[in-house]
Amino acid sequence: MRLSGRNLKCVRGGREVFSGLDFSASSGEVIAVTGPNGSGKTSLLRVIAGLLVPAEGAIALEGGEAELSLPEQAHYLGHRDALKPALSVLENLSFWREFLGGKPEDAKQCLAAVALDHAAHLPAAYLSAGQRRRPVGRTPALGAAAGLAARRADVSAGCGRSGVVCRIDARSSRRRRDHHGRDPHAARTRITPPADGRRPMSALAALIRRDIKIALRVGGGALIGVLFFLTVTVLMPFAVGPDLALLSRLGPAILWLGALLASLLTLDRLFMADHDDGSLDLIVMSRTPLELACAAKALAHWLAAGLPLIVATPVLGLLLNLDGAATLAVALTLLAGTPALTFTGMIGAALAVTLHRGGLLLAVLVLPLSIPVLIFGVAASQAAISGPLSFGTPFSILCALSLVSFVIGPFAAAASLRHGLD
Repeated sequence: MRLSGRNLKCVRGGREVFSGLDFSASSGEVIAVTGPNGSGKTSLLRVIAGLLVPAEGAIALEGGEAELSLPEQAHYLGHRDALKPALSVLENLSFWREFLGGKPEDAKQCLAAVALDHAAHLPAAYLSAGQRRRPVGRTPALGAAAGLAARRADVSAGCGRSGVVCRIDARSSRRRRDHHGRDPHAARTRITPPADGRRPMSALAALIRRDIKIALRVGGGALIGVLFFLTVTVLMPFAVGPDLALLSRLGPAILWLGALLASLLTLDRLFMADHDDGSLDLIVMSRTPLELACAAKALAHWLAAGLPLIVATPVLGLLLNLDGAATLAVALTLLAGTPALTFTGMIGAALAVTLHRGGLLLAVLVLPLSIPVLIFGVAASQAAISGPLSFGTPFSILCALSLVSFVIGPFAAAASLRHGLD
């Protein structure tokens, strides 16, 4: 296996970081790059890992798997540790084992290898800075066979200089072909299954389980939306007054508006948390298509934050003088329409992930896209309660909006993330 770069040039923010860079390394060799801060060491690693696109030049990997791009055969260990504080050390490593396609026993073996088996069930937030780096160094051992490990390291701290290390590992491949002429950073929109064909689905299931677990454990997660929904519903009768007929007529609109605003509360954390701790880099580089990973994260968000709103609707409908049939009709429209709010909001969350004050931008982007869902959701609820319009027409349009957002949302979010990381 041989990794080489020719005439590489990196430009970030309109500034040339480095240019005319050549390197080459074969199996078993290590490249150590040293230099002062801002000289482009991390940028070089991100270029090799496929997280940045070089302005000029090309990178080639010879002797790897022909079906996989270079990032899919690499492991990138940057400044951030990709550990979730709300999960235990073992849960964090077990997730990456499932997502990267390792063996069931690998996680515990890796913890024992770095002398952290005694802290396996402690939350990762309790680890010291040095302890947090130990399981990160074992992440490449958890994945499927990979040929390249790139990491940040302090290689000459005594001189005030830091460096990066790139190692080429001579692991066996099913096929070895020349990768010249192939773009190693091309966007991946297909699944390359392993021999058993089940790895992509197990990776997505692991991602869904992890996000739901974090949402239930972290403050401001799943229950904050229900509390906001409850607050809006309880305060509205005080604002409308004691007119029960008016309250009953406005009830569906109040419930839908509360659900819309509640769904926005946690959307900004859909990708931001993964970006802040470095998990997003590993997800982008993985063999699981980014579009499917985005869809899995949106589904987990809806299960954790959207579904509780639907469950709470029958109870909150009583506060708005809605009878049982009317409340169930509103709950049905929310069941059909809230996925559209989540998958549409996912696009705004992806656009705002690398921007400062992205939460403000998220509201500006998402609210206009959510207006059609709100209109047809309220229309379907009113048609089911009082008529005279047919319930089927607005409800069918509402379902169509959810299906369209389910198809377009993951692709738009994945494109936004790739552009944002670059």
